[in-house]
Amino acid sequence: MVRSYWGASCEARSGAASRRGLRNTGGHASLHPRRGQTAPARCPFPKRATSTSLPRVAQPALDPDALAQLTLELCELARQRADLVGYRASVLERLQSYLPMDVAVFHELSPRVPLNRAALRGVSLETLEAGRAGWDENAVLFGRLRELALQSAGVASDREAFANDARARAAWRERVSKPLGLSSALLAHLVVNERLVSVLLLGRRSARGFSAREQSTLTRLLPAIAVGDALQQSLAQGSVAGPPTALRCVDQRLTPRQRELVERVALGHTNEEIARALGLSANTVRNLLTETRQRLGAANRAELVRLAVLR
Repeated sequence: MVRSYWGASCEARSGAASRRGLRNTGGHASLHPRRGQTAPARCPFPKRATSTSLPRVAQPALDPDALAQLTLELCELARQRADLVGYRASVLERLQSYLPMDVAVFHELSPRVPLNRAALRGVSLETLEAGRAGWDENAVLFGRLRELALQSAGVASDREAFANDARARAAWRERVSKPLGLSSALLAHLVVNERLVSVLLLGRRSARGFSAREQSTLTRLLPAIAVGDALQQSLAQGSVAGPPTALRCVDQRLTPRQRELVERVALGHTNEEIARALGLSANTVRNLLTETRQRLGAANRAELVRLAVLR
């Protein structure tokens, strides 16, 4: 909220100071002029220039030594554990001490990956199975959350991802928050060699969300967790499962323009947003997507992405 505060008018800040009874002692007139005097028109607060730089990254909740020690412990887990699920469960146990959570899901979050590979806390396999059929559709609908996470070193919160998107926020609440009983969530995307190897969902049921320092801590730990998970997957099945983070469409049945449209749909962009990005009208985008769906036999946007990108 720093930007909102410093973006406030000088009068608003002066009024707030007046209510606190502050006075300027730097040689200027008081904020409360004596009877018969006129308050100066100048603002008693120093002006701050509007910053166009990137926001500062919060410091992690752990000091550097503790963070380094925890990173080493996570690397040891990857080296010592003999199975993927055991590794994932051990990671959640270690994180619980530093990032208290009510719910956790450590899995690829793809309906094509068996749920018996998941490590869970505070949620049952039955609950995940009940909503599994809609995971592909969710991947499209919540593409902004993935996109924001991948732009933010892998970690993003639901609150920041859907702050300006009421439709996606309502869908997230209905499809994810309510079934899992969550008030807030962090989603971490584990990427190795430009491939999304798995996803780590941490949630809280209390009103207190995850702080910027906690989010920063998870961000610092993510590379070690990602490499460990990729190693365990490789040992378990000889290859790393998961789609590429760029979500490239290489379906040769489609034209280059159609593939570009599908890639943007996969990222959760609306027709209007695609139209602005490509310099087209929304009607043109709609017609092109209709032709693309017909060519692949897809009934909707989610199926289009599944057939052209995720298969």
